[in-house]
Amino acid sequence: MEEILNEAGINADSEAMPTFSDLSQQEKSSIQKVLKFKIMDGFVDNSFRPSAPMRNLEVISYLQKLTELVRKINPECLQAKMLFRFLSYNEDHSFAFEYDSLNLPFGLRNPNDKTAKSITRELYNTLTNNVSQYVIISGQIISSIDEKPISTAFISVNREATDVDANGQFQIELSKDVQIADIFAEAEGYQPTEIRKDLKFGSNMTIRLRPGQ
Repeated sequence: MEEILNEAGINADSEAMPTFSDLSQQEKSSIQKVLKFKIMDGFVDNSFRPSAPMRNLEVISYLQKLTELVRKINPECLQAKMLFRFLSYNEDHSFAFEYDSLNLPFGLRNPNDKTAKSITRELYNTLTNNVSQYVIISGQIISSIDEKPISTAFISVNREATDVDANGQFQIELSKDVQIADIFAEAEGYQPTEIRKDLKFGSNMTIRLRPGQ
């Protein structure tokens, strides 16, 4: 967020800033504008908890504040337009926040999920028009019989492997140079499946597993 504020040409004076028990002076200086404009605050115990995972709902709320600030100070800059487009604000005098979760990156759609680092990287690249160094392979594994998610599934894409979440969803980050994805998915009680996918036709997928050994 600090980088986005810098790129939007938004400055902050160097008045006294709050201190945090778990941030060095250098670390605090690296988020000076974020703190100055109260996009983020510390906790009541005087900590900032920079390594604590954040829920998607928190990330979205910070993006709301960031968008309001950038559009207020420099409404014609690229970052203001990208933020507005990303969050699908509704133009009215009350500046109401309305968005469709399907407009958000895959990893942000469930408000209570934790936000992965790959999602924040993808988000930063989107909002700054940077060329991403990664491609995100994402999707859901479901049963071919009842179309319900399989929460016990395991998936491997080009030797990068992960378990799915409680909704059968997965996300794997690969190099941007990857064009073909070799996918292997399995779950106890289901027949494993192998898929070879050309990523130029999309990197999001639904994988159906058949019951059986």
